[in-house]
Amino acid sequence: MNPVVVQINYQLIYHNMSCSVIINGTPSPKQHCTCGLPQGSLLSPAPFNRFINSLLETLNWQNTPSFPSALFFPDDGVRISPTFGKAQNLRNRASHWADEHGMAFNIAKCGYLITHSASKLPVAIRTPLLLKQQSIPLVKSYKYLGVQFSTQGVDFLAQG
Repeated sequence: MNPVVVQINYQLIYHNMSCSVIINGTPSPKQHCTCGLPQGSLLSPAPFNRFINSLLETLNWQNTPSFPSALFFPDDGVRISPTFGKAQNLRNRASHWADEHGMAFNIAKCGYLITHSASKLPVAIRTPLLLKQQSIPLVKSYKYLGVQFSTQGVDFLAQG
């Protein structure tokens, strides 16, 4: 990124900025902020999207544009894979990208969903998906961008 653009972003976002954390309705003392992206700021999406695009490029590498392996909407992502092996490969690439960029995934907010014919496989045959040697939880349904998915695909009845 052009150094002038970086400096302008820094000045617009961090100049004289302070932040606090609210826990159970009580704010912490304010502290000067020099990094991160302020939640709710109108300026935050542009640098975040610029940063996260390299993760999308990493995950969608060698895929056809008409059927990507990964989709993101701000910081909420979904990876799509036809096999467990390819799913684990996507997890490995995401993990490597996170290590290179000083990022981490919150396993507690992750889950994987097996849809259609793969959901009929016995549990003993399924390989657990791992991220940093931690098992990602298998879920029966998953909501992505307000759309509920189940083992049968989009759960139209749950859409309400």
